[in-house]
Amino acid sequence: MHDRENIFELQNMLRRISQMEHRLPLVNPSGVYDETTREAVRLFQTEAGLPPTGEVDYATWNAILACYRGCESCMTPDVPIYPFPGRGYRTFPGEKSPVVLIIQIILDAISTTYDAFYNVQTTGIYDQNTQNAVSEFQKINRLPETGVVNDETWDALAESYNTYDGNTSYQS
Repeated sequence: MHDRENIFELQNMLRRISQMEHRLPLVNPSGVYDETTREAVRLFQTEAGLPPTGEVDYATWNAILACYRGCESCMTPDVPIYPFPGRGYRTFPGEKSPVVLIIQIILDAISTTYDAFYNVQTTGIYDQNTQNAVSEFQKINRLPETGVVNDETWDALAESYNTYDGNTSYQS
């Protein structure tokens, strides 16, 4: 096994197995077949009744893959949060809340996708700068320019965040 991508995939599977079953050393995915990876493979092979060589052959790969898939089926899916208080809610100037903080974080994250966008500080307070950034966001997205985050603006913010944040094409 010499391909970095395959080694990285192997290490991710071994890591998940060790997190779920705690019988293998915790492997840090690096793409390098190091001594920790070799030892994790050796221990896995021993428990799976395979020759404990520390090297990954076809039978070892398939056994690790099957165990990994078994671990994945036992895991619960990630639990999303729904921070916007609900339909009909609107932000207001001077409001201090976790919702405002999240709005500011979203505005900051998506600011790299827009030219000359407002620099919003994440304070949790709906200040004038936040209101101006929301108005600008609304203008760009062809929403009524109220400077207030309502259902429609929240949905557009969330969609923009999910589309652009983490997309390396948009990072500065």
